[in-house]
Amino acid sequence: MLAAYNQKGKLIYAIQNPAYELFFCPKCKRPVQLIKGVKRPYFRHIGSKTITAPESSLHLAGKHWLAQFFASFFLVDLEYVWDAEQRLDLYARNQRWQFAIEYQCSPISKKELQRRNQLYVQKGLKPLWIFGPQHYQQAHKLRHLQNIVSYSSSWGFYVLFKLPQDDFLRLNHHYQSSPYSNKLYWQQAKIENWQQLSHLKPKSPSYPVHTIDWQQWYQFQQLHPQQNFIALQNWCYQHQCSLLFFIKKTPPITMFPIYRYWPCYLTILKLMDTNVVADLPLISESVIQACVTADQAKFDNLF
Repeated sequence: MLAAYNQKGKLIYAIQNPAYELFFCPKCKRPVQLIKGVKRPYFRHIGSKTITAPESSLHLAGKHWLAQFFASFFLVDLEYVWDAEQRLDLYARNQRWQFAIEYQCSPISKKELQRRNQLYVQKGLKPLWIFGPQHYQQAHKLRHLQNIVSYSSSWGFYVLFKLPQDDFLRLNHHYQSSPYSNKLYWQQAKIENWQQLSHLKPKSPSYPVHTIDWQQWYQFQQLHPQQNFIALQNWCYQHQCSLLFFIKKTPPITMFPIYRYWPCYLTILKLMDTNVVADLPLISESVIQACVTADQAKFDNLF
């Protein structure tokens, strides 16, 4: 449905992008949920499978498989209605963990992925994203991967996949990117049960280490500036400081995560009062800080 009543009885249209609150169906007065991250926002009933849009057989089969995968170690609920803001694909919990598990087969915007991830964290849930075949086919592309990658001290930068033909999960782990190209490196592990997943600590692979000549990069950008470079240069000019000053303080050997790197961008963006994790929906700021400073000790203590 394209419109619903808010708590004050006012009719609100989904396309207005309203703030998150309780909404109610104009016909049956039952709670409905605002759905974003699609071409056209809409409202849908909470907990009603007869009224919501039909679910793909791929997504449905994958969720049932995941429920069995986690059932040996967790109490698992499918399509768990947490509150008016969120319904989880799977809610898995035991005495130690509370997981919000999402099996994401369809495309999802970076903004929506970040919003949902933040909601889970705010509610004390540990998000676990598992991606379907469409994302698996795109995971070799840096532009796509940087939106779905997560980080673990045991697995490095990683993504979990469930493909329809597999009776196991695929864990692509220790992603690394070259600073001068979009070339990616990674390893893959076959995961057949939760115990294997929770105890997996593969050895860190020996990828090529690239040193970065930031002054050469700076000179090249002056001749062929990118939009990010222009934005930083303009800000430094307006605040009477030198971008080259920040660049010279950037380590020549930097641990590269999967994102479009701005030299020493964490420091500058903090000064600019800009959201430093806007481009990284599933990676925390502490991970970014460790990457920027090339501090392996910080990585080891993150999780």
